[in-house]
Amino acid sequence: METQPTPRHYSIVASDPVVPQEELQAALDEIVPLMDRGKYVMGAFLNIICLPKNDCAGVQWAYEKVSIYYNSGNGGTQYAEVSWKAIKK
Repeated sequence: METQPTPRHYSIVASDPVVPQEELQAALDEIVPLMDRGKYVMGAFLNIICLPKNDCAGVQWAYEKVSIYYNSGNGGTQYAEVSWKAIKK
């Protein structure tokens, strides 16, 4: 499977569906296996305010090679965003 970054867009509406955490985690584990993420660094709760719906709160898990943000702004996880870190040479 080949993945490529896509342009970011930030149009989230309150009617976005909630994704069951187990399904989302299974998909992420297939796309970015634990062994490819590197060492776990830390997790953080993100209490982000973004207008107009204030729907950006969530959590972020940071690893050596990647960080994963889970959006949970409207009563459940709506999506996850994977960001690969730059490799230092």
